[in-house]
Amino acid sequence: MLNTKKVKMETFGCQMNKSDSEKILGLLATIGYEPTELEEDADLVVINTCSIRENAVQRLVGHLGNYKKLKRFNPDLILSVGGCVPQHEKENIRKKAPFVDIVFGSQNFNKIHEIVQKFEENRKPVVSIIDKGNIFEDEMPTRRDEKHHAWVTIMNGCSRYCTYCIVPYVRGNEVSRKPESIINEIEVAVANGCKEVTLLGQIIDLYGRDLRPKLNFEELLYKIHDIEGLERIKFVTSHPNYMTKSLVDTVAKLDKLCEYFHLPIQSGNNEILKKMNRRYTLEDYEEIVNYIRTKIPDAAITSDLIVGFPTETEEQFMDTVNCAIKFRFDAVNTAAYSIRPGTVAGAMDGQIDELTKNIRLNELNKVVQEMAKTKNKERIGKIENLLVTGYNEKKGNYYGRTRGARLVHFKADDSLIGQFVNVRVTDGTRSSLRGELVTDLEV
Repeated sequence: MLNTKKVKMETFGCQMNKSDSEKILGLLATIGYEPTELEEDADLVVINTCSIRENAVQRLVGHLGNYKKLKRFNPDLILSVGGCVPQHEKENIRKKAPFVDIVFGSQNFNKIHEIVQKFEENRKPVVSIIDKGNIFEDEMPTRRDEKHHAWVTIMNGCSRYCTYCIVPYVRGNEVSRKPESIINEIEVAVANGCKEVTLLGQIIDLYGRDLRPKLNFEELLYKIHDIEGLERIKFVTSHPNYMTKSLVDTVAKLDKLCEYFHLPIQSGNNEILKKMNRRYTLEDYEEIVNYIRTKIPDAAITSDLIVGFPTETEEQFMDTVNCAIKFRFDAVNTAAYSIRPGTVAGAMDGQIDELTKNIRLNELNKVVQEMAKTKNKERIGKIENLLVTGYNEKKGNYYGRTRGARLVHFKADDSLIGQFVNVRVTDGTRSSLRGELVTDLEV
């Protein structure tokens, strides 16, 4: 029997990093590690990093300073850093933080248990980074935080090379996971109480193009839809170029597929979109959004927008603001352009100063937040069906998400976590809905 050791997991970044961390915990469990929230109880600390924003290395080194102090009191503590920042920085991590014991990348986290065992055997620093890998080459166990919802990665990497984005450099080109592996993970999750999955991929619409025999994303969705006991399916992130009308039709047809589309537009100006290498125009984007809303009138559409891209003029920025108003997104992730080393845009002339970027970001945020509040208030009086996923003890509210991924808070007398309930919306803020529980007879 394995001796139980403790691992503290810290995760930064997107849902895919969250999914990766759940796999890391699953792999570490095979060599005797159980998770802990308390760093002072940990025998091993794993920090799963994100490099999507500027100064990621400096922030990481600053954060690692806390563990440097901890290692003085516990010299046996194993400190491990993995994910996208090490994939890009490689040996530089230990040069800047020599007290780090293990460094691994985003393309070989599936070997974390072997890497940790190697360190345990000789207590010598390990830097394990590979430039090309396939994290799906072996089945990986998963240790989930949530019981009723599961993040399921179906592909890794990206081959589109948007000029601002570091993802292809740290996660490699697209690699699709075999459908039988995906189905198996979901079936295991469902057997353990999962009712809803969110499928993950950098450009999820492109799933399957590298498989032999080929299997496209719609075909995969049909297979997942057939899993008995699974009740809801969401997916992110889509790309406007590959969000076909056929895929929209599939969402409309299959009742387990939720009416939710995350469709990043990034800019409201065609010239900037071209410089970003996004390969579509505003007119292309409008066509697919109009088709979604015609085919699925109540669909929730969310997006991403970047301000301050190199050479962006004030007029081009206002095009982005106006596009957010025009498309009436349910929610928008906004960001000021951030230089990423090695990307095409990072070397462009016409970089925008930080003050201007921050002013533009604040102005855009005011617009999208007001739009989100308006959209949420439009739902007052509607009855929403949601999966209850948690309880806020301070406020005495249960909460969960609708089919359109809208967060809803409500009060109830009985424990409802893990159940689907109907809630009538009574108010809406820019970030969530408020509601009251209704009975089946009231629906």
